[in-house]
Amino acid sequence: MHKKKRYEDKPKNFVGEEVLGVKLSMWYFEQCDPKKCSGMILKSKGLLTTLSKQARFNGIVLTPTAKKIVSPEDADIMSTSGIAVIDCSWALFDQVKVKCIKANERLLPLCKAANPVNYGKDVKLNCAEAFGGALWLAGFRESAEELLDHFKYGPAFLAINEFHFSHYRDCKSSEDMFKAQ
Repeated sequence: MHKKKRYEDKPKNFVGEEVLGVKLSMWYFEQCDPKKCSGMILKSKGLLTTLSKQARFNGIVLTPTAKKIVSPEDADIMSTSGIAVIDCSWALFDQVKVKCIKANERLLPLCKAANPVNYGKDVKLNCAEAFGGALWLAGFRESAEELLDHFKYGPAFLAINEFHFSHYRDCKSSEDMFKAQ
């Protein structure tokens, strides 16, 4: 009889994938308080891994400098290789150098932040909101809700973006997302 594998029996690179269905990773630049950092909170809950600054990542990389918007056409890449973010201060983003993100860069369409620091501001999302938005837009809606439920403001993120997300709901590609903005 097979015994069910426990979390401790998973390979070292396994983190949160069983819970969310998508591997989450981040490059952490230590520019914010780790006790308040949504990315570090997700790491402490076992939902993401941190990457070294030289690490390659083959999944979707969320960055504000990307040319394509996250869409359902990214779901296969997310399922197989995951999603990564660059965790740094918005004020210092221009100083951050990550050389490993040449492929699969994506940005999020217009969304409002619900986190306490940037509440109501366009595009100033924290890591949890960026992951949640990307998951939702690629079609992993239950995973997005489950991830965001780890934060008091998580459900508010989906609520204040309901208008925007309703416009993105039927989009199939990055081009559709640009048109819907």
